[in-house]
Amino acid sequence: MRDGKSTRVRLWGIDAPEDRQAFGARAKQFVSEMCFDKEVRVIIKDIDHYKRTVGMVLLEDGRNLNHEIVRAGMAWWYAHYPSKDIALRNFEEQARKEKRGLWRDAAPTPPWMFRKGGTAVSGGSKPSGLFSQPPKADAMVYVTRTGTRYHRGSCSLLKDSAVPISVEEARKRGLTPCAICSP
Repeated sequence: MRDGKSTRVRLWGIDAPEDRQAFGARAKQFVSEMCFDKEVRVIIKDIDHYKRTVGMVLLEDGRNLNHEIVRAGMAWWYAHYPSKDIALRNFEEQARKEKRGLWRDAAPTPPWMFRKGGTAVSGGSKPSGLFSQPPKADAMVYVTRTGTRYHRGSCSLLKDSAVPISVEEARKRGLTPCAICSP
């Protein structure tokens, strides 16, 4: 709230998945848990060409929300626009390496590609873009303890019991690819 009015702030230096995109709802939930109904400080970096406020959000405890969402693997460092915040790049690299959040997926579609015609993996439509290629044999997919199919890390059918496994191992076990996420 600012002057008694709710204010939306676009997070500077990052790009999070769209609502209809894999991990979109999880990213939104992450941001809500971090700052909804809490006092935050916004450092305005820009007003974009749509007249939207673009800024860094500092949480009550002093942490930077922009950093935290990338560190958790819920957004990309948006390198397309010059960002002097090298920490964002480093947080993304670490999240990728540790397969946090959307980096559990073998080939997550960046939001800027999704907006140009990608499809929501969890929405049931046939994937396109980066998802049109089958994963390499050593790529990680996920299975449930009782399932007969393997999935991408972002698949809406996966629950908390997701167990990482290589595509090669999943195929050796006779598991079939999920029809929803098409790994």
